[in-house]
Amino acid sequence: MFTNGIKGEGQAGFQLQVASSTPDDEKYSPLFAINYVEWNVGSNARVLKSVNEILEAQNNGEISVTKTNIVINSPSVQIK
Repeated sequence: MFTNGIKGEGQAGFQLQVASSTPDDEKYSPLFAINYVEWNVGSNARVLKSVNEILEAQNNGEISVTKTNIVINSPSVQIK
């Protein structure tokens, strides 16, 4: 869950959340662990669309990711 950055339709009023898998992935689970993502001061906020993009931004020092103990049951439906 993004706590700052690009305004959008996400839970906190910023960009949408990023899921680590979809129903067609072998590792898919409807249970999601919530992590808070915050853009660091001086970083150029942009929409991140994948876990890899989030990890790259974190490794570059652009964002901070805070893990929580919050797990939600939020099944996804994929329409083909």
